[in-house]
Amino acid sequence: MKALSGTGRQLPSPGTAERRCMSDPCTCSTASGPNRGDFHAAIKRQMKARIHLAPIFTRKLAPMPLQFANPVWIEEDKVDLDYHVQRVMLPAPGTQAQLEDCAGRLHSELLDRSRPLWRLVVIDGLQTGQAAYYIKVHHAVLDGQAGCCWRTRCST
Repeated sequence: MKALSGTGRQLPSPGTAERRCMSDPCTCSTASGPNRGDFHAAIKRQMKARIHLAPIFTRKLAPMPLQFANPVWIEEDKVDLDYHVQRVMLPAPGTQAQLEDCAGRLHSELLDRSRPLWRLVVIDGLQTGQAAYYIKVHHAVLDGQAGCCWRTRCST
């Protein structure tokens, strides 16, 4: 068990709606090349194969009794990839504006504090034939160093 740092503790709670934007950084970008095959299934397979390489995806916060100390990071026994890696379909015609609206809706949803604090959503139905993905990770989980580790280990 590792305690949440004092800096991390100062970040807004993932359950605080009025602080949602600060606590839920995200990335939304399109996958390169035409979407041939099932991009969602491929991402899910890749996450399953590589999740052990980046502990940020397997840890969740556990509160301390009576909240006398900062919450601690504990390992999730089994990460539910059906919850963490989801798919949505844009309605036709699948414009950039529709993609941005979808990302806004996803960004407004709170992360479930009983699970590891991240979510990846594959967005299908773009008029370009590509798939997009939206990633939301809480600041307490992903700082600059952890972000570099994640990009290096999980996105190649």
